[in-house]
Amino acid sequence: MRLLWLLGMIPAIQATGASVALSVGAYSGPQDAAEFPVQVLVDGSASFSEMVGAIQISRAGLGASSNALPRIVDVRASGSLWSTASGGSELFYSLDLGASLLDPNIALKATGQSVKGPGVLFTVILDLSTAELGDYVIALTGTDLGDTTLALNAVPILTTSANGALKVVAPSKPDPEIRLSLAFSNNSWAISFQGVAGARYSLERRPALGSGGWTTAAEITAPAGSTSISFPIVMDAASSFFHVVKISSP
Repeated sequence: MRLLWLLGMIPAIQATGASVALSVGAYSGPQDAAEFPVQVLVDGSASFSEMVGAIQISRAGLGASSNALPRIVDVRASGSLWSTASGGSELFYSLDLGASLLDPNIALKATGQSVKGPGVLFTVILDLSTAELGDYVIALTGTDLGDTTLALNAVPILTTSANGALKVVAPSKPDPEIRLSLAFSNNSWAISFQGVAGARYSLERRPALGSGGWTTAAEITAPAGSTSISFPIVMDAASSFFHVVKISSP
């Protein structure tokens, strides 16, 4: 299962010979994330005043269903290099191509201005709720060109590419509410509750309900494959109050 993400960039380079590289890192996101941000970064000190991009999401493999893809729900320039221009910037799309193919365009509003790397070029917002669990490849390619005037003056054409990774994982489940039950069996007392297999719990006690410090009576790691946990206890006081604290996850 793969995610092929192609980004075609055409930022206008403002300095002859300036170089730029694009990069995207490794991400892991839960399947229930309706807005999962992925940043496209500019490495290097090139200056530019506009960008034309193409973002396409696909998945390799025979019989791959388009229903199993992450969806592009937004592209944002806020908080990016474009925000450093005093005249502001504008993000727009040439075509409405659907959830898996977009062509964001970004341009500075004031003439004569430019922005300079390194930093965030833009942020892609993905909806992972439509994606199947598993590992995806984020492949990013880009071509940097000078604007029309500079290109005619032999500004070099530069190409850049980068690979990243996206892992869609199962949503984390909240721990079950800890409800203690007290039982007497075979001449001994035990406190039982439902917990998380592999997690470690501490049973604490104190003599009064609303005052006094808690002391550790026992610690236990919940058995693998089981969520029913039991603490044997000794009733050696006139009164005792107990609670359970989770002290580590599996």
